[in-house]
Amino acid sequence: MQGIVKQIFHLPALKRATGTSTAWAGILARAAEITGTTVTMNTPRITNDADHYSFAVRGLPAIHFGVGGSRADYHRPSDTADKVAYDAPAQRCRFVAAALAVLADLPERPAFTAQLDPDPGITGTDPTPGEFEARGVPEAQGGIKVDAVVEGLPAQKAGLRPGDLIAAIDGMPIGRRDRGMSLLIKTVRALSAGRTMRLKVLRDGAELNLDLQF
Repeated sequence: MQGIVKQIFHLPALKRATGTSTAWAGILARAAEITGTTVTMNTPRITNDADHYSFAVRGLPAIHFGVGGSRADYHRPSDTADKVAYDAPAQRCRFVAAALAVLADLPERPAFTAQLDPDPGITGTDPTPGEFEARGVPEAQGGIKVDAVVEGLPAQKAGLRPGDLIAAIDGMPIGRRDRGMSLLIKTVRALSAGRTMRLKVLRDGAELNLDLQF
């Protein structure tokens, strides 16, 4: 722990999925104290569109460290090296190192806390313009490209497969400007237990209607 350089930062280090274990609050608070970092816990929920999902869905305490904002060049070729705020990733690396040290010093492994939110069991991304064109999707229409499905959860039981393109959710088309996965998860969380959600899916030139039971 003595090797961690303490500097005072006020840019928030955003955290998601802190609800996967009751131990995270204490771990992160201690890491913040060690590094002088301001920490924002912006959601305890597991989110399907981030790297922690594949661990959390298998019952492992997992957490997502966010970057805390974006700009016009974010994720674009125009985001050249001269625009990188190098102190920000350095801050986050110090914070993660402190959190790992605190975690390693715990007397026992953190227990997983199950989430109560319904989970379709899908990871997906927004298709590229070329992928839309290859499938013959109209220019204004969007969708979700299914990257993976989790065995035993509603998507897999309904027959959804990696490579499928979800074009509509409960009869509502996904627009090209929509964030498809965010829209899907928002719709799922609004469902009551026992409800069914219908997805229009494009697969190998065919259009399918698949019902996910929650």
